[in-house]
Amino acid sequence: MKKMCKYIVVGLLACFAMMGCEPEEVPQTPSMVIDSLVIIPTYEDVSILCRFRSNVTISTVSVYLSTSPDFSQKEKVVLQAEAPATFSGKISNLQDGSLYYVQVEVQNRLYSTSLDEILEFSTMPLSAPIMTSTEVAEVTFNSAVIDGEIISNGGREVSRYGVVYGTTTNPTIEKANVIEAEALDGKWSCFIGYLEKDLIYYARTYAVNEMGVAYGDEVSFEVDTLWEGRDLGLSVNWGHTNVGAICPEDAGDYFAWGEIAPKSEYNWRYYLHCNQGDPQQITKYAPYVDKLSTLEPEDDAATMNWGGNWRMPTQSEWNELREKCEWRWVTVNNVKGYQVTNRANGASIFLPAAGKKDGRTLFDQNEVGYYWTRWLATKHEAKCYIMHVYSDWSAQETRCYGLSVRAVCPKK
Repeated sequence: MKKMCKYIVVGLLACFAMMGCEPEEVPQTPSMVIDSLVIIPTYEDVSILCRFRSNVTISTVSVYLSTSPDFSQKEKVVLQAEAPATFSGKISNLQDGSLYYVQVEVQNRLYSTSLDEILEFSTMPLSAPIMTSTEVAEVTFNSAVIDGEIISNGGREVSRYGVVYGTTTNPTIEKANVIEAEALDGKWSCFIGYLEKDLIYYARTYAVNEMGVAYGDEVSFEVDTLWEGRDLGLSVNWGHTNVGAICPEDAGDYFAWGEIAPKSEYNWRYYLHCNQGDPQQITKYAPYVDKLSTLEPEDDAATMNWGGNWRMPTQSEWNELREKCEWRWVTVNNVKGYQVTNRANGASIFLPAAGKKDGRTLFDQNEVGYYWTRWLATKHEAKCYIMHVYSDWSAQETRCYGLSVRAVCPKK
């Protein structure tokens, strides 16, 4: 019997030795204390961001939603999560403009905890778009630029936006002139042309979604008859459009050199300053007639159409524009041309590739821009210097053809 007890004790000692002499390690329950809970509602959904004090891994988050504070009726939404220390999730298909009460419970495979506090949030009501104030960015002698910006789409996609304007207050899309715009990140500018002096214009930005139409604040303005052009940091200021154009990308009117009005046919037969359509019988601006080589004001399309100190540019002024500004070939509303920008102040003008007219035919539209200077070619009275807006070089062109005019205004 004694011998048998001896073997049992040894056996037990051997077992303890095999198990190791360290005490058994009990798995620790990780802390799931919620440090912060952020709820961000929008129109029909809510985002939830939960942060924990320890680097704990969460398996699920149960969110209980109710429209009554006593949770008499509630909905449980289970969100999956596998990120340590933080959790973020989103609940959709909520009712817009409604107050919700929230309880949150988080779980992992070892533990669960609830946030004792009942939270609440309100979704935003769907609405027409919300915009900033209407801004008048620029006013010229016959045009204005109106800026707009959408700061909220109202919870629905915006389908139309732009500017409404007229000569009566509170213009609307039903009872005023409408200019639709192409927004860039919710911002846009609308060019309004063909404005008349001695009239007060009223304008508002607008935006449309399926909830309705929203308008920005109303602004009023008059055209600036003393407008002196866009300052590109050069010796003269430049016009914002071609003469006769309604907006910067518009070709405007075509003029024969030394004529002040557009016409239907551009050739020697219908040229003002020659006899019987004969280029050998030029009646003005020819060495054998008057020795004039520079357009006089009464024959300058810029001066006679825009008034004031406006005139056609010289060849040297075109060269200055070419050499001291950045030229970039772009497309604006499906019209190709050059965006010409002052490198220092960012001011710019757009020169559309409007082509030229020979007879009744328009050539090179959207490919080349032909712009008159006010100088006669020195060795050929039938031709005048032009700026060839394609390859950035000066050339000569037959003076009876129809070309674009971009006006300049000397600085004071």
